[in-house]
Amino acid sequence: MVKQFAREQFEQSNSAPSEIADSTISTKQLTARQISVDVKSIRNVANPRRLGFLPLLLTSILVTFIIVVAVVATVLVILVKTGASTTTTTTTSTTTTTTTTTTSTTSTTTTTTTTTSTTSTVSSYIYIQNMYLIPTCLSLLVSTQPNPTGSSTTTTTTTTTTTTSTTSTTTTTTTTTSTTSTTTTTTTTTTTTKTTTTTTTTTTTTTSTTTTTTTPFICSPACMNGGNCTATNTCTCNTAMWGGSYCQTPNRIFWSFDNTLQDLYNNFNGVGNNGPTYSSPGYNGAGACILLTQSSSQSVTIASPFLNFAYTSFTLEVWMYANTLYNSNPYTDNAIFGQFDQNVLDKSLHIIIRNQRIYLGFFGDDVVGTQAYIYDYSVRTQYVYVNGYLDASHTSAGPYQGATGSLTIGTNGVNTPNNYFDGYLDSIAYFGSARNASQVLDDATLVSDLTFDGNSLVDSGPLLINGTGTSYSYTTSGRVNGAVTLSVSSSYVQITGLRRLGLNAWPYSVAIWIKPTSVAGGTIMHLSSRTDGAQTNGWCLPIMGLTSAGRIAINSWNGGNMPITGSSVPLNTWTHVVGTYSSTNGLRLYVNGALSGSLGAYSFSAGGVPMTITLGSSLLGLGVCNTGTIQMGQFYGSLDEFRVYARELTAADVVGLANP
Repeated sequence: MVKQFAREQFEQSNSAPSEIADSTISTKQLTARQISVDVKSIRNVANPRRLGFLPLLLTSILVTFIIVVAVVATVLVILVKTGASTTTTTTTSTTTTTTTTTTSTTSTTTTTTTTTSTTSTVSSYIYIQNMYLIPTCLSLLVSTQPNPTGSSTTTTTTTTTTTTSTTSTTTTTTTTTSTTSTTTTTTTTTTTTKTTTTTTTTTTTTTSTTTTTTTPFICSPACMNGGNCTATNTCTCNTAMWGGSYCQTPNRIFWSFDNTLQDLYNNFNGVGNNGPTYSSPGYNGAGACILLTQSSSQSVTIASPFLNFAYTSFTLEVWMYANTLYNSNPYTDNAIFGQFDQNVLDKSLHIIIRNQRIYLGFFGDDVVGTQAYIYDYSVRTQYVYVNGYLDASHTSAGPYQGATGSLTIGTNGVNTPNNYFDGYLDSIAYFGSARNASQVLDDATLVSDLTFDGNSLVDSGPLLINGTGTSYSYTTSGRVNGAVTLSVSSSYVQITGLRRLGLNAWPYSVAIWIKPTSVAGGTIMHLSSRTDGAQTNGWCLPIMGLTSAGRIAINSWNGGNMPITGSSVPLNTWTHVVGTYSSTNGLRLYVNGALSGSLGAYSFSAGGVPMTITLGSSLLGLGVCNTGTIQMGQFYGSLDEFRVYARELTAADVVGLANP
């Protein structure tokens, strides 16, 4: 019967894993339940009422023997497999079962994209003398549960990490049985000890990756002639396509002709043909200008680099003085600019004087006007301005399509050789855009613009009439950015060569910000024909200053003083002052944008030569020049945003200057 019982238990053990595998209860619960079932079976077999005392004794001995054999076999297997130590506990009847399960988990993270998976592996002997050990089966089932975290995918670019985790789970089951002659007491004690040992090995691999990112540079203006934009606003020429050193459509070119044919920006330098000469002073009363003689076929050529006018807007400005104008027939021209591709519609750019009128044309596509020449590609319109004011326009023109040809000054390819200019040319400017009416007016009439920014007396206007001075200093506390400060009796700033201020009845305007530290008189602007301010063999007049009572005043001349006295000027406060003149409206004084006084129409009597303006002092003119209501002397304080115009500013212009 014992053998039959053992066989039944063996068969039940063979079926146990599939039943337990479908269960959702824990290992501890399954172990306790299965063991309690086994013990109950043993108790039923050993019932003395059924077998009597002797069978009961034999059965107990046999069961005890089987249990001891099982324990010894299990311990031997454990010693062989895991090298574990043996613990002996002495009791009346002691059963000790030790199960060791080793689980190895390896997690590897690799460069780029790696799928990391974790799998539990169980190593255990499951047969002992043809018997299943139920606790081992339970341990096996628990160990083979799916990884609760699932699998993961990790993407990395520079670090490789290897992690090795070793988990050892030891389950010890101890059963103690105490037996007396009359009563059998079974006590089952289950102790589970879980020891987890984690060994982490981290291998870090540093990978140096060089990434080359191609970011297109922006060149403004754009590269031309096959040039490549190799840095911001820097074009490198393609020598296979173009031999020049400049491969951009320029924003501006300026030929000052101050004894040189070079472009101010040193990109489009000219070469003289047949010996052109220079004459001093130039248009602005300083420097020089170029003199071209028609009978000698004199001109200037800018052959390299090619200046691209095709399919784009542009502005060309020039000051000219013609000695003679050849108009013997419709094909005799006085050329100023030219770029000749061929005598085909829209392929020959020419700016000429024909029949004493200015022509801007592309060959068969012309506009007649006088001086500043503008082509606005966006609206297909040509404009001609004279002295800053629109003279003529022509819509639906062009576009110009010339693709070859040098730029020429004083001649062009149309009607050669009957097209040379005879006279003076000065301050020729090119802009790579269509200037608007306000800009053209400033280009034609803004004589000087000293902002005093950046510790500089550089002229920001189109004529580049830079200032000079002595004993002045700079301050960053200007009305607009920087300013100059005059703090000693010999301090002043000066500009010279103001040609149009030397012309009778020519309109003019002067504007400035002042911040006086003293209001007991002082010259703000002194106009003179000499740079020392004196009247000897010359002409001088303070045109703006303070009265002895601290009021602002301006002055002009018409055979006598023409003064206007305005309001009082506060100390240590910025005040904007403007004086304007025209033969129609006379003299006007504006303070902080508002009209403060005026005189009616009159004719200004000028010095007849290029003039000088001195800021802050009358120099040697003190006490000898006509003065009006101005108390001549040293001005103490700061000055900012000084401008001179060869036109009468409007009230709106003045308001704009007073509110920068």
